Amino acid sequence: MNRLLTLGALALMLGSCHSYSEVINATPVPTIWYIEKYNGKTIEMPVLSAGKPYLVFNPVDSTLRGNTGCNVLFAKYSVPGVRKLYIPKVKYSLNSCGPNDSLIAGDLRQITSYGVKRDKMYLFNKSGKVLYYLEASKD
Repeated sequence: MNRLLTLGALALMLGSCHSYSEVINATPVPTIWYIEKYNGKTIEMPVLSAGKPYLVFNPVDSTLRGNTGCNVLFAKYSVPGVRKLYIPKVKYSLNSCGPNDSLIAGDLRQITSYGVKRDKMYLFNKSGKVLYYLEASKD
């Protein structure tokens, strides 16, 4: 019994460390997720920006919409398993006003899994690397 309590306390302590292993198995919720980083780099805002780049997942009809800071985007997605995410095709407008457009819209197809922890979402590629780091809107 004592050993079980010790193991439980150890698990709680390890669970409080900040790492990607803390990410829970929640489904993407329909809120505005601002794209803070792409591939480890902070998103640069284009000169003629339409606002901060974001994504919104709608689990009712499995649609994804968003903005690259310049272009709007739309896609269908599926969640084929726990923490799995599949975005086969992304459509977006073709304004040429910023470096984020092809990265944000095109590379969403590389996403194979995700994780949500409180107000943060991580989108991973097939090798487990975080491609997108997002934060939920505070509004």
